Amino acid sequence: VMRFAQRAGVGQERSTPGGQRDRPRRALDQPLADHTLKPLQLHADGRLIFSGSNKSADRILGTDHSLLVGKTIEEAFPPLAGTSIPESYRRVASTGRNFETDQVNYEDSQVRGAFEIHAFQTAPNRMTVFFRDITERKRAEEALKQSEERLAFALSAANEGIWDYNPAKERLYWSPRYYTMLGYAPGEITPSTTEWRSLLHPDDLHQAVQG
Repeated sequence: VMRFAQRAGVGQERSTPGGQRDRPRRALDQPLADHTLKPLQLHADGRLIFSGSNKSADRILGTDHSLLVGKTIEEAFPPLAGTSIPESYRRVASTGRNFETDQVNYEDSQVRGAFEIHAFQTAPNRMTVFFRDITERKRAEEALKQSEERLAFALSAANEGIWDYNPAKERLYWSPRYYTMLGYAPGEITPSTTEWRSLLHPDDLHQAVQG
C-alpha cells in the first residue's frame, strides 16, 4: 500500500533579500530530537539523490536510512513520485528558496504518518529536510473534532441551545439553536455581553447579572 496526501494550500517557499538562505525558524525552534534530518544533492541531470543518513531519521521512521544513500527521492519514497514534493525540493537545492508545509500524510509498507516539513539549502545544489512526526497530534485533533461533532449532534437532537462565555477574552459563543430560540437566524447578530443584556427583561437583569 502506498499513499500520499499533502494538505491543500499549505506548501510555501521563502527566501530572503540578496539570495541569503532563510532557514526555517519554526523548525529550528523545536527540539532537534523531534526532527529527522535528510541530506540530498541535486545532480546536473535533475536527479535528487540521498547523500547521507542519520540515527534520528532511523528512530522516528523506524527504517534504516543508510539503505537510501545513492537513491533518488522518488526511488526512496515511491508515493512522492508524481506529487509536488520532489520538484519543491529541487527548487530548494537549486535556488535556495526554503520550502515548508504544515502537513504531509504519507504511507508505504514501512512508513506511515503525518509530518510537518521544513526544507532548506545547505550549499549550492544541496539541501536538507527537517520533518517532524505530528501523527499523534493529528489523531488527537481528529478525536476532538469527532467529539465536538457528536456533542453538536446530541444538542441538535435534544433541541437545546447553548452559550459559552470566556470572561478573560470577553468572548461569547452562541450555538445555532440558541440564536433561533432568541428569535434570530444563526449569525444574524454578533454575540456579546452588551447584546445579551439588551435581550433581558429589565426586571430580570439584576438577578441574571448577579447569577
